[in-house]
Amino acid sequence: MDLFTKKPTELRSGVNRAGTEDALYTWTYASPTPFGGIAIAATDEAVTAVWFADRTRTVPIDRNLAQTAQTPLIAETWRWITAYLAGRRPDPAAIPIAVGGSDFRREVLSFIRTIPYGQVTSYGEIAVEIARRRGIEKMAAQAVGGAVASNDILLLIPCHRVVGAHGRLGGYNCGLDIKRWLLKLEREE
Repeated sequence: MDLFTKKPTELRSGVNRAGTEDALYTWTYASPTPFGGIAIAATDEAVTAVWFADRTRTVPIDRNLAQTAQTPLIAETWRWITAYLAGRRPDPAAIPIAVGGSDFRREVLSFIRTIPYGQVTSYGEIAVEIARRRGIEKMAAQAVGGAVASNDILLLIPCHRVVGAHGRLGGYNCGLDIKRWLLKLEREE
């Protein structure tokens, strides 16, 4: 069940930008990366956040409202992440996710989820495509950058595959060293 289709008015105010009031669970795994643990937050139905626990500037959930538990969905998500980090190309659509926010934010993050493994696209290219889909003349790459920066579900929504003009790395919530590392991982396969 991919929850990109929920409209903001259908989302209840809740503990994170996914807008859910359902029970929220978190679990942090020691990762095979040089960057520390990877944390996952999920309801019983969908993943709401994935982040590098020691590196993300803003934790995307209210930990006071989350229970620590390794649920079946969190364990399944960890298997997906482990496969990804091992260079296998697991299908990101295999893990249900919940993304809230504006229609624009969800549209940008949905588009990013389609960027193929090992490839990159620019903020400007995404802006051109979304403007085309919306039937408008143009859209600012900076607006796309704001939506990309709001991504709470790292790896499953591979925002590290979005770069600036002329291939510049742009930004990454967890640091450019992690973005470089993930892009290198995908190029080596």
